[in-house]
Amino acid sequence: MRNVRQSAFTLIELLVVIAIIAILAAILFPVFAQAREKARSISCLSNTKQMGLALKMYIQDYDEVYFPYRWKDDNVNDGATNFPGCVTECYPHHHFWNQIIEPYTKNYQFFVCPSAKNGAVNKVSATKGLYGGTNSYGMNHFMNNTNSVNKGMAEAAIAEPSNTLMILDTNYYHAGPSFYDRTGVKTVSGKLLGYPDYDWSSNGYDHEWRWIGAGCDVSFEAASTVDGMKACLTQEKSRHSGLVNIVWADGHAKTMNTEKVVYDLVDNPTKSIWDPYKQGTFAP
Repeated sequence: MRNVRQSAFTLIELLVVIAIIAILAAILFPVFAQAREKARSISCLSNTKQMGLALKMYIQDYDEVYFPYRWKDDNVNDGATNFPGCVTECYPHHHFWNQIIEPYTKNYQFFVCPSAKNGAVNKVSATKGLYGGTNSYGMNHFMNNTNSVNKGMAEAAIAEPSNTLMILDTNYYHAGPSFYDRTGVKTVSGKLLGYPDYDWSSNGYDHEWRWIGAGCDVSFEAASTVDGMKACLTQEKSRHSGLVNIVWADGHAKTMNTEKVVYDLVDNPTKSIWDPYKQGTFAP
């Protein structure tokens, strides 16, 4: 009887196949991760488009005046209570901007970015009650009317609504640009020419650019140093692969490079996307 030889893979052949699979996995897994993040970014952009629609409906109902980032009314309670441990900064009667426009979205899920780490909306804190509204998106703090309590700016006051940032990817409920250039030098103040009675910088908001994008955990003191700014910007870019989804004051939504958003007031002081007046800033 003739012997039949059974064919089989040699050890070398198996190792070659395993090596090929490992190489393909190393190539494809990052592609899959990028594809997932792209899908999350598109979902986030859809969220901002819904906010833009809500923004337009809101100003039509409120005499063409935008909403502030929050307002206080002792007759309104948004579900939070002053817990026994709540001593200071308790916010049971503060209405945040996402709650103000929720009647037009009918869904709070729009205020949670799918790429945000620990993304949440309407968080209740044992020490602060209902605080922050959303930690996925924030309002441009220059879009607030500090001359009048609980009111936003009039649409007629915005020089270029289609070129004025209203809401953007953040990890806090409001944000602002950097007043420091890339060498750590403060080149602009937080006082817009169209806003002569209020200086965001001197009122303690000097580093609100740290909330943009994914935000960063670099300290306030380090944020104005060259290394600190670079480290912070790297962390901020981790959401949407270095891009920021934005709702503009005219209601449209568009994506922009994170670094451009952070430094736009420094790079473009007279026509910045942060400045609703497009008149520039006072020297520090």
